[in-house]
Amino acid sequence: MPEVQSQTLSEDEARLVAGLNHHEHEDVRKACPPHEQRRFKRHEFFGTLTIRLRLPDDQLSPAITVHGRDISLGGVKFASSIELTPKAKLEICFQLTLWGSRRFLRMLAEVRHTRQDEEGQWITGCQFLDTLSAWPR
Repeated sequence: MPEVQSQTLSEDEARLVAGLNHHEHEDVRKACPPHEQRRFKRHEFFGTLTIRLRLPDDQLSPAITVHGRDISLGGVKFASSIELTPKAKLEICFQLTLWGSRRFLRMLAEVRHTRQDEEGQWITGCQFLDTLSAWPR
């Protein structure tokens, strides 16, 4: 990953990317099936993400590449070859196009659920906790 000067998110970008100030967005659970736990609309996201597990001593594990499935204001779902434990904290890095420009994002997230699919891949759902950094790329 090239060294890039970090840029602070604008207030609008922070809300869009990290789901900050949840109360300002329409709660989509009203129109969802009872088993639906997401608060925000899901969008297909088949990009590559890099995850690093936050270890108890606040160190980070080596980077692991995973494959996105969907994303919302509140979190992301991805497929990987490893099982992650619910409540584990991760740093997730990925790119999105926002307002016409590519942005590299580094988010703090928590594993909320994980399951193994019929192909043996682990499907993991994470909730965003904070935006750690974002900058144009």
